[in-house]
Amino acid sequence: MHWDALRCSFESVAHGSKIIVTTRHQRVASMMGSVTAYHLNQISEKDCGMLFSKHAFGRINSAVHPTLEEISSGIIKKCKGLPLAAKSLGGLLRCKQSYEEWDEILKSEIWDLQDDTILPALILSYHHLPSHLKRCFSYCSIFPKGYKFGKSELVLLWMAEGFLSPQRKKMMEDVGGEYFDDLISRSLFQHSDDESDDQSLFTMHDLINDLANKELPDWIGNLKHLRYMDLSYGGFEKLPETICTLHNLQTLLLFNCYKLAQLPINLGRLINLRHLDVRSTNQKEMPPHMHKLKDLHTLSDFVAPF
Repeated sequence: MHWDALRCSFESVAHGSKIIVTTRHQRVASMMGSVTAYHLNQISEKDCGMLFSKHAFGRINSAVHPTLEEISSGIIKKCKGLPLAAKSLGGLLRCKQSYEEWDEILKSEIWDLQDDTILPALILSYHHLPSHLKRCFSYCSIFPKGYKFGKSELVLLWMAEGFLSPQRKKMMEDVGGEYFDDLISRSLFQHSDDESDDQSLFTMHDLINDLANKELPDWIGNLKHLRYMDLSYGGFEKLPETICTLHNLQTLLLFNCYKLAQLPINLGRLINLRHLDVRSTNQKEMPPHMHKLKDLHTLSDFVAPF
């Protein structure tokens, strides 16, 4: 919806009413056209250090770990006053207590990556996830931004996909609960901050969602019974070809996946696909064999090459 059209609905409200708009994009702030945008500064290095220490050591200072105090100062500087970076790195290093492990994080080449959408600290957090947690976190790429989920709901989904490793004398639900708690401790999941929501609901920060959507994993093709997939607003540049093996898929929503330049070449194999939304993507042309989608009811756009 265009801002000018939306703004009309606010013009009849009571005198003195105010609307606060928050955004990470200067262009969006400029569109408001009312008052000068207020830029939030990063938190101070001292506050950033306290936040990092709380998540890394379970307290607000690193005095109990004198050998790590000096190297933690370097890592805190890398966070550049961004609370999410401090929290995610602190959660990552909480289970790493050797100097060598911390030094590896500090000197990682990932800090030099040029990426305008994903913070290096978040990429590091994902890179150092154990394989079983990587798989569970990547699964959450199927959720659109702002999606709220319950702990038991997600654990049951993981269990259905075979992501949980059996452990002696532990129920699978308990194993999944431990996976979930580990991802919370690394600040990859967070409690929903909507006061109207049940306190047992969780969500992912927008930037964390971008991280999960950076590249969809090939194993997404294992979700053989999946019928509905909403990947709208995803930051990925391509879809894995394995998605074309989801023969039960009926709805595929890719709205505003602005980096997505090409659909899988074998998309025509999705013989039960009924709804395909590719609005606001970067498509240059449609894949071949679209005529095989006999059950397709809605196609938002058909992009033909020039």
